[in-house]
Amino acid sequence: WKRFLHGGAGDAAKKKKKKQDGGAGDAAKKKKEKQYEVFTRDLVRGVVQHVKERCMEKEIGKTRVVVVLELGARDGTFARAFVREWRTDERTRLEYFACDSAPKDASVTKRDASEAIREIGKKYEGRDSDTLCIALVSWMPFQIDWTREIRKHAAFDEYILIGEGEGGICGNKQTFGREEREDEGDDQSDGDDEEEGEEDNVPVLYEREGFAMRELEKIKNLGKSDTTYEREGTHSKTILFRRRVDIQ
Repeated sequence: WKRFLHGGAGDAAKKKKKKQDGGAGDAAKKKKEKQYEVFTRDLVRGVVQHVKERCMEKEIGKTRVVVVLELGARDGTFARAFVREWRTDERTRLEYFACDSAPKDASVTKRDASEAIREIGKKYEGRDSDTLCIALVSWMPFQIDWTREIRKHAAFDEYILIGEGEGGICGNKQTFGREEREDEGDDQSDGDDEEEGEEDNVPVLYEREGFAMRELEKIKNLGKSDTTYEREGTHSKTILFRRRVDIQ
């Protein structure tokens, strides 16, 4: 695992590659690649501030450790910005792990998301109470869900989704607690309205697995999807899922 410690990892390599590629290479690259991540300074600062406030809520002791696992980190842009924005003191140590199954920069560790969750989850399982462990899920692919694997590991206090929210580029139905039914789409109905009503009262999946969801109001719309994406200029959402035992 490569760790982002000073916020500069990958910058030098990117500058060197840009110089080697030249203007024509940059133009070709922009034309070829379609990326939909645009991270604003306010969004990064907002996420950093949320993590700091969470540390204060948990009343973490003198030797504080904050662990962030970023999934879908691509070229490490958010990771570098986060680490630069983080103002550490002698009591706080930030351990930031950024991974992607197809990283766009050498500073990002190549890992499948589920594999990364299991590795970090086991590494910090049974940790001291002065450690805060968070998963940051950046623009999770459409119809792909990584969050159920996160919820399996007690090491994670919470996870944050950055993306379009339910129905967009931010996972699938299961991500937001909507389970696929085996008989979904069948025309047959047994007419049992009472049973159907009972199903409606069943807590959603993430709640049954001990988490509660809420949008981070101050920063929920500060991200933006790239103009190369077909729904030009749509704003992202920033959504928090926290273990219920910690909800205040």
